[in-house]
Amino acid sequence: MYLVLTWPFGYCSGSQRGLCKMNPLPQDMTIHGIWPVDSAGNSILSCHIPQDLTPVFNDKTLQDNLLDHWPSLTGLISDIKSQRDFWSYEYNKHGNCQSKMAKDYFWAGISLKQHSSIFQALKDANITPGQHYKRADFEKAIKAKVGTSDICLRCLKNQNGDFLLKEIYLCIDAQATKALGIELLRTIDRPEHKVAIGIDDVYKSPEVVNFVTQELGGKITRQPGPIPGLNININPFLGPYGWKTVSFL
Repeated sequence: MYLVLTWPFGYCSGSQRGLCKMNPLPQDMTIHGIWPVDSAGNSILSCHIPQDLTPVFNDKTLQDNLLDHWPSLTGLISDIKSQRDFWSYEYNKHGNCQSKMAKDYFWAGISLKQHSSIFQALKDANITPGQHYKRADFEKAIKAKVGTSDICLRCLKNQNGDFLLKEIYLCIDAQATKALGIELLRTIDRPEHKVAIGIDDVYKSPEVVNFVTQELGGKITRQPGPIPGLNININPFLGPYGWKTVSFL
């Protein structure tokens, strides 16, 4: 599937230029959607009858996060109806073709956007808005952050003939391991051993655990850090079935 992220200034400089109402525009990548695709890379669309998602958006915490990370650039932040219409469109066109419930679909997108931190990755590589860079520079910076070369940049040409970044497509697997830098080790058909994950840096594990617990349940019980007197870093967490687990390095 694709995690599709939008660069607002590029997006609103193209065909949507006259339609973008948001002012000021976000100074970060925003989410366009999570789009399931088939083995040939073609979008899988509108698999089920559209749902009324009003009850989902009545979750204020979710709605506030969607306004921060997944806004419709063609609507005002204060126009909640237009924002909800955009989110509903994305879920009913793309989201209902995957196994997640609507609320989980939106939280997954928010988590992936936060964990991939594409805008920060570009800043760390000294790629800043308003300057000219090669496509390879973008791809190198993003690959260093998310650990995959399955990246597609969509650009558009402005009136001056310059190419502007519009969107970034990250190709991720169903468990989103490529975007989070983790490896799915195995799953076992027993509820007490639901999933096993591996990671090369324990200080990344809260991100991983946060994502996994949003999918399955559970919580972090202590932030990562060293055990006094031992050369070991740990991150303990409580699994969805009450199992106490520790990731360590």
